[in-house]
Amino acid sequence: MNRSILIVICDFLVSSMLCMMTGMAPGSTGVVGSRGGGAPGFGLDAATTLTLVNELHNREALLEQLRSRLAAAQKKTADPGRAELMDKVAGELATTRTRAAELERVLSAKRATTGELTPAQLKQQLQEEKLRYTTTQIRLDDARALLDDSESSRKRISGRLDELRGEYMAASRRLDQINTRLASTQKTLSEREYTLKSVGAELDKAKSELDLRERALAEARRISGAERNRAEGMERDISFLRGKLSVVERDLAESRDRIDVYKREATAREIERNEARRQLTDTKVMLKDAVGELSKVRGELVKTKVEITDVKVSAARSEEKLAAAREQLRFDIFERYAAAALKLNIEVIENGLIFDHKATTEFCLPLVELDGRPVVIGDFHMMAGDADTPLSFKQVKSLNYALRLPEGASAVTRIKEKMMLFADEPRMAALEAATVPDRKPLPTISREELLKRGVGDLFLFKSSSFGRESAQLDGRCSIDFANGGKYLFIRNGSRGGTELRAETGDSVVTKEGRFVGVVIGVESENMGRRQTARCYVVGDKFKWDDQLSIPLAKPMRQPYYDEFTSGVRRNLDRIAR
Repeated sequence: MNRSILIVICDFLVSSMLCMMTGMAPGSTGVVGSRGGGAPGFGLDAATTLTLVNELHNREALLEQLRSRLAAAQKKTADPGRAELMDKVAGELATTRTRAAELERVLSAKRATTGELTPAQLKQQLQEEKLRYTTTQIRLDDARALLDDSESSRKRISGRLDELRGEYMAASRRLDQINTRLASTQKTLSEREYTLKSVGAELDKAKSELDLRERALAEARRISGAERNRAEGMERDISFLRGKLSVVERDLAESRDRIDVYKREATAREIERNEARRQLTDTKVMLKDAVGELSKVRGELVKTKVEITDVKVSAARSEEKLAAAREQLRFDIFERYAAAALKLNIEVIENGLIFDHKATTEFCLPLVELDGRPVVIGDFHMMAGDADTPLSFKQVKSLNYALRLPEGASAVTRIKEKMMLFADEPRMAALEAATVPDRKPLPTISREELLKRGVGDLFLFKSSSFGRESAQLDGRCSIDFANGGKYLFIRNGSRGGTELRAETGDSVVTKEGRFVGVVIGVESENMGRRQTARCYVVGDKFKWDDQLSIPLAKPMRQPYYDEFTSGVRRNLDRIAR
């Protein structure tokens, strides 16, 4: 049960009983008149009075326990409501103690000791005095407890204040030390920054010196490589000399053995011993001379090796120069052209209104190697078949490309796949001839290589014959540097000149046997009195994958070569532009 409710119940019971016992005394059984006109009252027996006293003591103990708990809680946290409750509990406790003391006095009182006062007056007086005494005692106890608490709190706060003062002084000292260290650190940081800048400058200087030393080290390593090779040669010589020295030492050991024999026979053979000594001396002298001769030979051997090395270097350089000279003096152009030449036969038949239109041409062209493929290269009109006979290229119903050897052999190679075009020069065309036997293709020289080589010692081969019409082009060739050297120009001279004229479709080859290009056009100057042929030269970055092509095959169930004719017309439009 809640103690507050229990206190209220006990208070109610005690109050009721006290009200009932007014004017009563233990042991009285009847109505007793009050002295001095007091009101009559009832009498209670001793057992009932003792029960009331016990109940009051129990209530006093409960109130004392409640007051102690409230005081402890008030020490922890001050609360105005709790202080008011403590006052109320203190008042209830004083009242309870007063009533208990009064009942104990009544229980032990005798009628002879009541004096002149009536029971009610005596009760009232005792209650007031007891109440004042109990209240004063309780308040004195509370004041003493509060005083003790205040003293302990003061001591505790004073100790804490001393601790805080000590912590403050220590913190002040630490702050001073931190400020001192901070100033020192800032000074040290400034010094280190200055030192860092100095070290950076020295590091840059050291890097420069390191680069110089690395270059010097590389040079020293190169020199040490030569010295190492020379040392290896000297070691081989020393090994050889050590072998000879071993032989001499072996001979010397044998001589010493003979000397021992001579010593054992010293008494009988003194003369032989002297001779042996002489021979030993001579041997030592010979050994010394041999060592000196060996040193001399070794020095001469080193010099000879150096001379041999120089001779080898000179010989290698001479060999290179000789190879270059041989390359310049080589003059096998006609043999190479003869081994690479092919005859190209082209037959084109167009459908006409009454009769078919047939164009048949034959050319002699060299087999050349360009971007890893063996091909024959010529002017586009030659390759299309209308170089000699005009064609409309509308309804071509027969198309035949054949390659054979120029000596008239019966073996024929048919070209049925495609005609390859040059992306940057529409007047050039080529046919791949990978299956032609017994031919050695000429290597191709690029325009960059031709610029380095020069335009001297070039030869012109006519496409109309197998080498019967050919001539050297000395003094007739030049390169247009303004256009990046894309064309080689050949001057034909005057109209009545005797020199072999360069015409469309002719091939130009160097004297070393490298293919230069094909003449793709002739320009007239001075009213036709002077002509200049234009020969196209490929670049060093030429790739067939970047070029164009025209199919030479006819689709199934188609009467005409429509893809061939449309491709030829497109390329003719490129030429016209």
